[in-house]
Amino acid sequence: MKKLILLFVLFVMARLRPVLSVFILLFPLTSVTYSQLVSQLPPVSSPPLKLGQSVVTSYEFFSNPTDNVVRVIDTRNIPPFVVGGNYWNAPPQYAGADWTKARMRSVYGIALSDASSPDIFVSASTSIYFPCAQMGTNDSVLIFKIDGSTWGVGNYTMRDFSAGPPLIGVNKIPNTGTGIGNICFDSQHKQILATNMEDGRIYRVGAGGVVLSTFDPFGPDNGLPGFPPIRERLFGIGSYGTSTGNVKVYFSRWNSDYTNRGMNNQIWSVDLDNAGEFIPSTLSLKITLPFFLLENFSAPVTDIEFSFSGDMLLGERSFDGDCSGAHFSRILEYPRDVLGNYPTFIIHKVGVYASNSNSCGGVDFDYGVSDSVTKSNSLCDSNIVGTGDYLYSTSGGLVYGVQVTDRSQSAVDPNFLNFSHFIDLNGTLSGSDKRSPGDIDVYRKNLCGDTICLSILSDTIYCDSTGTYIYEFKIHNNSPSKYIEQIEITVDSPQPPNYVVAVPSTINIYPPIPPNGASGVQKVKLIGPGATATSEVCYTLSANFVHEDCPWCCFIENCIKLPICGTCAEVMQDSIYCDNGEYVYNFTLKNGTIYDVTKIQLTSPGVDPITFIPQTFHFGTPVLPGQMFPNLSARILGGAAGMTIPVRIKLFSGTFECCYFELPYTLPPCDTLHLDLTSFIQGRYNDAVNLMIGDTIEVELRNNYAPYSLVEKSKGYLNDSGKCTLNYYYATNATNYYIVLKHRNSIETWSKSPGQSFSAGVLNFDFLSLSQAYGQNLRVIDSIPLWFGIFSGDVNQDGQVNLADIILISNNSSNFINGYVTTDLNGDNLTNLTDILIALGNSNVFVNKISP
Repeated sequence: MKKLILLFVLFVMARLRPVLSVFILLFPLTSVTYSQLVSQLPPVSSPPLKLGQSVVTSYEFFSNPTDNVVRVIDTRNIPPFVVGGNYWNAPPQYAGADWTKARMRSVYGIALSDASSPDIFVSASTSIYFPCAQMGTNDSVLIFKIDGSTWGVGNYTMRDFSAGPPLIGVNKIPNTGTGIGNICFDSQHKQILATNMEDGRIYRVGAGGVVLSTFDPFGPDNGLPGFPPIRERLFGIGSYGTSTGNVKVYFSRWNSDYTNRGMNNQIWSVDLDNAGEFIPSTLSLKITLPFFLLENFSAPVTDIEFSFSGDMLLGERSFDGDCSGAHFSRILEYPRDVLGNYPTFIIHKVGVYASNSNSCGGVDFDYGVSDSVTKSNSLCDSNIVGTGDYLYSTSGGLVYGVQVTDRSQSAVDPNFLNFSHFIDLNGTLSGSDKRSPGDIDVYRKNLCGDTICLSILSDTIYCDSTGTYIYEFKIHNNSPSKYIEQIEITVDSPQPPNYVVAVPSTINIYPPIPPNGASGVQKVKLIGPGATATSEVCYTLSANFVHEDCPWCCFIENCIKLPICGTCAEVMQDSIYCDNGEYVYNFTLKNGTIYDVTKIQLTSPGVDPITFIPQTFHFGTPVLPGQMFPNLSARILGGAAGMTIPVRIKLFSGTFECCYFELPYTLPPCDTLHLDLTSFIQGRYNDAVNLMIGDTIEVELRNNYAPYSLVEKSKGYLNDSGKCTLNYYYATNATNYYIVLKHRNSIETWSKSPGQSFSAGVLNFDFLSLSQAYGQNLRVIDSIPLWFGIFSGDVNQDGQVNLADIILISNNSSNFINGYVTTDLNGDNLTNLTDILIALGNSNVFVNKISP
């Protein structure tokens, strides 16, 4: 009875947010016996982390000082999903000997290094957990480092007991007790990035926990102790890049919560240079997060993670002002498009309570199959893990902890339960550990195929000119010490009389495939009465190692379907061009098969460095025979000017590979050309100071002859003086191009005829005078000097300013939708009458896009 009363008092106190010292005075900790219910985790005897294991933080106020605040959950060997969901009480949980509350107190954020024995970094937190309290005077560590080989805890970055300023070159971060928001590991530059809840800065931390530099995206802190103001406060952080030269740091801006409403939370980014230093001029808004349905707030994002192809996963955590709340926070996925943007989102359901919005902020991608027995990892990024409150209800009580869900099903309500497992962190199955789950990180590497002794790297099947089926494949030798000298293919189906055989059935490989090495492309014919279109052929592939007469000691089994020989697809148009230094393949096809095609896959067989991002395009509505596919684009990684590559395009109907064809290409040069552009945006210009509020623009180069095809496009920031330098890689000198200026709520504006050309790699151009625009499609914005600017008001980007745009602006004004939104025409972060009048004025004179 005393425990129930105490829990009730704590609930009330959490809502009132009393001073923690008063609470301790009234209810001495020595009288609490709840920690006796929490079993300590045994020290694990075999670090390091294994691929597929998850690291989780948690904090229970009533737990014993010797209980764990960091633990490893062995989320490998995931059991089959069951209808209605599964309380998964089987996965072992481990902890190092000193991963305790006494050693680390309250920690939340997690970052894993990319070493073979990965170090585990965890960061000190404050109001993340219940009760809401800041760091104590004896809490001197902000980032801990858990050694990857020994799992011993060490102090990494210390706390400077002040509000600032930052100290560079020492292992200290100023903090009066607010703690760190979250941390991430930048694998390209081998550094930790941390958001500081004291001053609204991002800290770049190098070896030994030393602060290398800081970045303050939203203005200097007020210098006062405690949390920075809302809208200056940063929390979740993550980085993504494929090389040292293209890493972006993504971070969340805390604009709203349950108490502070009215402005959308956001995700911003800043680029790092080759040395890993911030490039402040690249600060950019990437995502404006949606409010909760029928509400005018959302929860701050506390964790940002990325799939191997760059899709972004965001974990919100409920907050009621500065203190943690519950049951109004989500997991959102933002797929990455070919340009590296995040225009759409998916909301993944978390837990069974209320509206399935029970996230505790920790999220990550996980393997679909991660088997500790066979050491295999496959189906990369096909599962999502996340921490949460009230995740599942069992006959024994409620689960608070971790949810593991099939990525493709977790957005479907209520069916996400049929594809979910739920893990309780302390095994008590009660609501007493509400708000105690923290962050979660899965130890992953890009191993998407089986990692037993042998694996198939790539394969395809097609018809040759005689109508014979040809099966091509590449294998990987997963042995760390042995060489493969021979492989054998035995077809298991169809059986006689409709048999199929592989010719040849034995392939001698010279030189042998080295340990952890890959073969070249192997090719066999599939012949026999059973080798008919649409039939399934299953086979066993075995490897014979050098100096081992044991061909069946290493084998795998696989099945393929035979396609129909004939037309695959008609290429309506395709091109390869450069975009900001990266190659892009753009193409449009017409379905030439008899199948309803559900996906297209791009590969470049035989050219190892080449990778397409995305590699696979899925179609929610199948493309029927004879129908056109949508226009598609993919980035090409690993290419260089002059390289000739095959672009192999495969068509699938479900899991069935219908057909494929190849197109040869030589990659063009990507030498940099610079466009120095000057232009003003009407609504954002202030004629009193001859300056404007800067914003991001996109500028295309198009041919100056019909059909005026796109040559290349580039994004940049048009500053307050109306200037922007944009880089191009595919354009050439002495060739006329139309310059097409695009802005998110302005009229698309084309340059004058017959176009403009680069000279010695440079082109200077401005839209300041009427004659500079095609069709003189500009508006006077200043009389002294006489300057023209591009028209504002095309909110829906349909090429005209009309009633539709005015209605959008008016609705947002009525609903007080403010911030960086398209309906804010003058750039003051407010949508109001001023913006309506700008659009109305241009609508009255029938402003629209004018192009050749």
